[in-house]
Formats: sequence, C-alpha cells, structure tokens
Amino acid sequence: MKLSICIIAKNEEQMLGDCLASVRSIASEIILVDTGSTDKTKAIAQQYGCKIYDFPWINDFAAARNESLKYATGDWILVLDADERVPNAKSVVNTINNTKEHIGGLLCNMVSTARNSLGKTDTNTTMVMRLFRNKPEFHFIGVIHEQILGSILTNGYKIAKTELSIHHIGYDIPVAELNKKNQRNLDLLEDILRSNPTDSVYYKNHKAKTLQALGRDKEAYEYYNSILPDIPDDNQTKIEALNNTAVLARNYANDIDRAIALAQHSLKIEPNQPDANYLLGDFWTAKNNSADALDAYLRMQKAMEHPADNSLLVGTTFIPQEMVHHRIGRALMGIGDYVNSIKEFEKGLAIVPNDASCLVGIANVAFKLKQFSQAKGVLQVALAAHPEHTEIMEFIKQMDSRIDDKPSESMSEQRTGLLSVCMIVKNEEKMLPGCLDSIKDIADEIVIVDTGSSDRTIEIAEEYGAKLHYFKWIDDFSAARNESIKYATGKWILYLDADERVTPSSHTHIRALLQTAGADIGGYYCIIESNHHQLDGSAEMHRGAYPRLFRNYGYPKINFKGRVHEQISPSLIELKALTLQSDITIEHLGYNLSSEEMHVKARRNYNMLIQHVNDEPTNGYAWFQLGQTLGQMELWQEAEDATLFAIKCGSLADSVYASATATLSQFSGRKKNFEEALRWANESLSKVPNQLFGLSLKAHSLLYMCRFAEAEVAFKEALSLFTLKERMPRSGFDIDISEELLNKGLAAARNKDEHYR
Repeated sequence: MKLSICIIAKNEEQMLGDCLASVRSIASEIILVDTGSTDKTKAIAQQYGCKIYDFPWINDFAAARNESLKYATGDWILVLDADERVPNAKSVVNTINNTKEHIGGLLCNMVSTARNSLGKTDTNTTMVMRLFRNKPEFHFIGVIHEQILGSILTNGYKIAKTELSIHHIGYDIPVAELNKKNQRNLDLLEDILRSNPTDSVYYKNHKAKTLQALGRDKEAYEYYNSILPDIPDDNQTKIEALNNTAVLARNYANDIDRAIALAQHSLKIEPNQPDANYLLGDFWTAKNNSADALDAYLRMQKAMEHPADNSLLVGTTFIPQEMVHHRIGRALMGIGDYVNSIKEFEKGLAIVPNDASCLVGIANVAFKLKQFSQAKGVLQVALAAHPEHTEIMEFIKQMDSRIDDKPSESMSEQRTGLLSVCMIVKNEEKMLPGCLDSIKDIADEIVIVDTGSSDRTIEIAEEYGAKLHYFKWIDDFSAARNESIKYATGKWILYLDADERVTPSSHTHIRALLQTAGADIGGYYCIIESNHHQLDGSAEMHRGAYPRLFRNYGYPKINFKGRVHEQISPSLIELKALTLQSDITIEHLGYNLSSEEMHVKARRNYNMLIQHVNDEPTNGYAWFQLGQTLGQMELWQEAEDATLFAIKCGSLADSVYASATATLSQFSGRKKNFEEALRWANESLSKVPNQLFGLSLKAHSLLYMCRFAEAEVAFKEALSLFTLKERMPRSGFDIDISEELLNKGLAAARNKDEHYR
C-alpha cells in the first residue's frame, strides 16, 4: 500500500523539519500545500523532497485540506500539521496493510500538550480521523476544526480504532503566542456563527472552549450555559461541554453543587470516562465527602485503563499515575483507612520519587495518628525536594508545636488486648471449627456464649482456647449478643456467627487497621458475602456492609438492639462515634442451605419478627426484615405489604430504605408492572446511586417498557459499577448481577429488541 502524507503550512520553519523527519521513511510522497509562507518553510520542504503547491489562504481550513488531497496519489492518506510528529511511523504502514476493505478510515490517538494559564504543560488525548483511504468522494468540511469523518461514513465505509499515535506540540508555546493562536481561532468561529447563528453546536462548543482557553471565564461560563440546553445528550460534544462547564462552575462561579450536578450529568451519558470522574472526585473532596470522592476516583482509575470511545472522541485529559494514587490515598485518609491510604501514597512515590503531594499525604496520615515526629521527618524530605513549596515549611512549624516525647502507638504494638471475637452458638459442631480457624491468628481472645448446645460445640470451643459462658435462649438475639460482649476485654470487638469466616485476605490488615484507628472512630463496616439459596432451589450472591467491628466502650454503654437481625449501629449513633468503611470481608455460609433447612430458618425468623413488630409496632427496620423473611417464604403479597409499612414508619436509614425500595421494584417486576418497578428502582437509586442491584432493576424495567435509549444508558452505568463490585456495597445489601446478564440486556437495548425477556 502506498501512503501519501498531506500537510498544509504557513511560516512553519521552526516546526516543519521534525514533522517531515518523523514520516519520511514511510511516505510514498509528501504533499505540502503552502498558504502564503514568507520564511524558509518551502525550502525545508524541498530538502525533504516534498511536492509543493501554493494555495491562497481564504480563512477556511477545510478548503486548504481538500486542496492537498487533490494531489495525493497513494492508496492511503495521512493528514498532518507541521507541529505534529508520528513517533512510531512503521506501525502506520503495518496497520494500513492489514486493514479490511470495508474500513475507510482509521482513528489515531492525538496526544496534545498545551501551556496552561499558569505556564505549566497539560496533556490531552483525543481520537482523531487523520488516516483514511484516498477516495475522491472523501473531503473535509468546516472552516475551522475541519472534519472528514462524516464524509467517510456517509459514503458507506466503516471506521476503526487503532493504537497509532500522533504527537501535537503546537499549543505548548509561550502564553502570549498561545493567546494569539486562540484569538485567531475565536475570530474564525465568530465569523462562522455570525453568518449562521443557528449553525452546528459543534462550532458553538468550540467557541466556548476557546473563550475558556483565553481565560475569559465569565463569557465562557455564560456561553456554555446558553448552549447546553441545545446540545442533545447523544451528541458527542455534550460530554465535553458538561465537563468544561463543571470546571467553570467550580473555579469561576464557586458553585460546587452545580459543578457536581454537571459532572453527574456527564457520567449519566457515559459512565466510563476519566475526566468527569476525576472532576467529581475533586468536587466531593471540596465538600468533605471522602466516601463519594473515593468512589469517583476508583471509577476514574478504571476508566483510564479502558476509556469509552465517545469520551476519547472528544478528548481525555492526561492524569499522571502518581496523581491518581494521591487522589485515592487522600480519599482513603478522609474515611479513616490510614493503612491503605499510605499504600496509595507509596505507590505514587514509586512512580515519582519525592512527589510533593504524596509525601505531604503521608505526613498528613502521621499527623492524624499523632505521630508528629514522623510527620515532620517526611515533610523535611518534601521541602528538600521542593523548596519552592513554602507552605510545607508552615506545616513543619505546626509539627514542631505538636511534637511530644511521649511515644505514640506504632504499627508494631503488641497484640495483647487489641481484639476480642465474640460469638453466640448452639449446636454448631459442623460450622464452628471453620469459623475459629479463620480468626485464631488475629484474635487476642475468643468469647463464646453457648445458648444450649447438646452436641460437641462446647468441646470444640475449649479445644481452641475460647472463654466459655452460658446463657439461656429467650428468643432474643440481642440479649444473647449483649451477654457475649459483657465478657470482652479487648479494645475492639468483632462479632461473628459459627457459619461465618473472616477471609484470608482480611487477616493481613485487620490488626493494622485497628492499631491506627483515630480516637473518634467507633466502628468499621465489614463486607458480608452470602450465597442465598432460595426456596425454589436457585441461588444469588448477596453482599452487604454491616458494622461488625466496633470499639469496646463497655456494656451497657455499647449494646445490641433488636430481637432478630440485631444491630449495633443505634448504639454507635447514640455515642456519636464515627463508623467507617473497611475492606474486611466475612463469608457467610448460613444461607447456603437446602430448601428444607431454609424453610426451617425462615419460619424461625418469622416467629421472632412477628413478636418483634408486636412489641414495637412502628419499628421500620423490624418490618423491613419481616418483609425480607416473607419474601424468602414466597409469600409475595404479605412481603410487599410489610415492606411498604416499613417505609411508612419513616425511620429507615438511607441504606435500608434503598434496599426496601429495590425489593419493591423486584416485587413489581414479578407482576410485570414495569412502570411501578421503574418508580421504585429510581427511588432506591435516589438514596444510594452506586448499587448494582438497583441499576439492574432500572435498566431491565426500561428495557421491558421499550424505552431503549434510556435502558442503554442504565445498562452502561450498571456495567461501569460492575467493575468496582469488590468495593463496599453502599446499600443495606447488594445482589451480584452477572456481567453476562448486563451485557445481554445492553445488546437488547441497542438492538431495540421488543421481545426480550
């Protein structure tokens, strides 16, 4: 295959030589159309054997581009500017030689560097159509920011992505020169829009971008706000416009809530994009919402690995990996996960040793742990590497005022008295050994309260050195739990059942987590993974977040509440103690039972829950659990009624409310009342947006209602969340939905399959 390189240039003696040198080895010919050079541009082109043609500049980039195409004789054309370079030119030839006939154009990655208003260099990557077959019907359109993609598609050809890169350095110039270039572009855009005031939103978006690049933020913000309603969500420029407006809303208008709303709108259109997730993380950080910031940064990290095509078409900002780790580490520090926070900062330092942000991050963690000498030492390293950061010196002065010779608790502190594991058991000879094996190496003591075993349970507990106590069963789980924590002597308590196991991966950091916990932290949510066998023989994986690990304030100051499905949370709330997320995972085997065993367990819970709601008729949580149990018993209408009453009680926490409304959506879907199913799914998502189960319910409801475009968006959002499903569930429970099922639904939405079931 022969390749023609087509370039338009004017007074490019500084840039042209390196451009031509980067492609000389692969070009069958190089066409250069000169639009009025008065410097050595033509002479340099002649040195490289270019075919040179003159074309008068008429303020129309497409006209000049099309002039260059006229002279090309190769099978393929690569269009370049003088300020661009092709770093791995041979790969271009290999790519076109292996491209199928129906492909008319190949998208390349344009990696652009640009000087920002602070004089620093930013990097942006965009997929551009620069490599295409030499066909007379292909032509550029657009006075500025000219495009050929539409011409290729309208003539029946397909396009394909490639890994080819083009480096653009034309905006990495002094600010004065950059402003001159941007002003030229703005003048051309305003001429176009004056002639055609209702012309494409494409040019309007570029005008807003150019105003922003010129630092005319007030005009840019007002102009973006005027054009945003006119840009449909399915227009590829909408994502970019929303993201840019979000930046202006934060930095110019100081309207953080609007900035968040704009970023969320952008992510609703395309969840798998780095830029909006990065912005949203920073916006949540500004509002001191570290949990949601962490969600956004982790999505950003995932999107950076495999960004969506439409986000690449409008461009993605290059985010250095050390900055990614700093942002994640900062968010982890904000939720009190100091161990993993330091790990992220250390990852950043492994990439860029002495990175100021990561060093200061480690110092901040040490400061929060009252390890002031360690914090000062890290800050001194940071200041030596970055003397221009005068704020570090102020931080060091703060450390000097806090340093105390009294030693602080260190990561190597002896384990004695740190963790008590408390359990209640009855006839658990089959399950108990597995549970005790999973915690024997992390617990300082194991407290077991037996409620009437007649098998080998007590003997097994003694073999593991557990401290045994006895309590008569009175159909009240809280009473038995409270009996167990009375005897705990550790600083922290982890409560378990015999049918649960702490995963091996959790062993390595549970003690470090507790040793570094701040004094204001009262508990940690653990992830409970439970494979639920249904009465019909099917199974589904539930994942929930529950505060199983809490500080031992001493009974009765800390106590359980609830006859069944007992809770420690109300007590922690009364104590005004923080409860933070952790990645401690507990496997629950108690619902991995036969149908007969499930019937017995459901009936037992039902009897206790009936007694509970009789004792406390307005306890919403008890009614919610009753609804869940009735659902397990396949008493669907009774389950729905109980769940509705739980909501009417008005006392459900947001996470439980989200679970209850998701359950009602599921019940409605069973009755094929998909409008009602959608209503309840949206209600669930309004409380807890980041839940796989709720998003799947919403997506499938929309699909069954033949609202295909909305269904496609919902399925994509669910799939983006699926990539993060190992993280903490944010609703009372979440149900694992297979990626296969979500992709199947997405395909049906895209194909407008009215018969999908």
